Amino acid sequence: MSTHQFGLWHNPSLDVTLRVKAALREVLSECPKSREAIAELMSAAARKEGLAEEGRTPVSPDMLDKWVSSSATAHRMPYHYLTIFCFVTDSLLPIQAMLAPLCARAVTGEDMDLLELARIKAQKDELARQERAIKQRRKK
Repeated sequence: MSTHQFGLWHNPSLDVTLRVKAALREVLSECPKSREAIAELMSAAARKEGLAEEGRTPVSPDMLDKWVSSSATAHRMPYHYLTIFCFVTDSLLPIQAMLAPLCARAVTGEDMDLLELARIKAQKDELARQERAIKQRRKK
C-alpha cells in the first residue's frame, strides 16, 4: 500500500466496526440463504480449513446475530471468519467496507484482467512514444 496523505478535512475513521457490521447485515438481508444455512456452511468451511475442531460448531446463527448487531460493538466477526462469510455469501461488501477508509477497493478476477489490459496498453503506448522519439532523433 502506498503512503496516502489525507487532507486536513478528509479524516475517515479507521475503526470500521459499525461499517462492517452494516455491510454484514446488508449481505444477510439480500442473501437467499438463511442465517442457519450460512452459519452451517461457515462452520463446515472453518473445519475444512483447520480453523475449528471437528465436531464443534464454530459459527452459530446466534453468533452471526451478535457479529452483525450494531449495539454489540464488542462482538466483532474474526477476520478469518469474515473471509469465509464472504465466500459463503458470494459477496465482497464487508471487505469493501473495511477498505473504504484506505481509499481502496477489492477487485474481482474480471476486474483484475481489465486492469492488467489497461496496464499493458499503457506500456505499449509508452514504448510507441519511445520508438517515435528514437526515429525522430535518427532523422536529424
